[in-house]
Amino acid sequence: AGVEQAVLEFVRALVHHVLYTRRVYPEETFERRRLFDVVVYRSRHPELCEYIEQAVHGLAELMRQGVAQSFVVLILDGSTVQTQRFGGVELHNLAVLERFVLELSNTTGATASTSPYDSEALEAQLRGFLLKLHVCNSMLAPSKSADVSFSIELHVRASEGDALLLDNMRERWIECDAYSEVGTVHGPSRIVPLKSMYTPGLGMQLLVHEAKRS
Repeated sequence: AGVEQAVLEFVRALVHHVLYTRRVYPEETFERRRLFDVVVYRSRHPELCEYIEQAVHGLAELMRQGVAQSFVVLILDGSTVQTQRFGGVELHNLAVLERFVLELSNTTGATASTSPYDSEALEAQLRGFLLKLHVCNSMLAPSKSADVSFSIELHVRASEGDALLLDNMRERWIECDAYSEVGTVHGPSRIVPLKSMYTPGLGMQLLVHEAKRS
C-alpha cells in the first residue's frame, strides 16, 4: 500500500505541476509544497483539486485491476479548433499542444500488500521524475495562446477493453473511442522523453508529445 500511495502522490503532483509550469492557471493561484524533498506546486482552487483527486482515484482503481496503461494530461489550445473526419462523421476538437504521458506497467506489483519495491528506492526514483519535470519546462516551446485549458485521460490495456470500468467509475468517467475521441497531436510534432524506471514490481515512463508551434 505504501508503494501505491507514493505513486499516486507523484501522479497528483505531476498534474498540479504541469498546470503551474505550462501556465494553464495564474501562478498566484498555486502554493509551494515539498514532495520527496522536491519543491512542487499545488493549486489552491478547491474544485480543481477535487477534479484532480477524482482522476487520481480512477487511476488507483485501474491499477488495482491491473489494466492501467497510461495517465495523460492534455494541454489544449482554446483558440484553435481542429476538424477531422472519422467514419463519415466530422469531429471538432480543441487543438492539442502537448500530451504529458505517464506510461505504466506491472501496476499490480505496486498495489500488492507485500510489494517487492523498497520504499526508499522508490522515493529516490520518484524524486528523479519530479526533478525532470522541473527541467522539462525549459525544453518545451512557450505557449503563444492566451486561452489554454487541459483535460485528463486514463488509458487501459486494449486486451482488457471490454471490462475496463467498474460500475462506480462509469458514473464519473466517459468511455472514448481510442481512434476518434482521445486527444491527439496533429501535424509535425516531437517526443521528449523525460525519465523511466522498470522493476519486477513496477514500470513507469514519462514523456511529452509536443506539437510543433507555427
